[in-house]
Amino acid sequence: MPASLSADELPGRITDGALIAIGGSGLQRKPMSALRALVAAGRRELRVISFLGSLDVELLLAAGAVAELHSAGVSLDAAGLAPHYRATRESGSVSFVE
Repeated sequence: MPASLSADELPGRITDGALIAIGGSGLQRKPMSALRALVAAGRRELRVISFLGSLDVELLLAAGAVAELHSAGVSLDAAGLAPHYRATRESGSVSFVE
């Protein structure tokens, strides 16, 4: 794999069901353009690792792209609760590993 990919090239390398790890912490340094490209490409059943999730996890959950989430927690910091994360946890529609 090349040392660097553009956000537009990424969906060609990530298949449905892939395990992806998202860098950053909380609202800081999240690869949002890459995640938007995965959503636009219609990726599904992703297994996601995000140490402290925020908008990254919200975006993927809202798009129905996540099958399994590994995270210590998901929050929008001062903006309050992460509504898609909360709804998904309450419904049990995604497997969670804390």
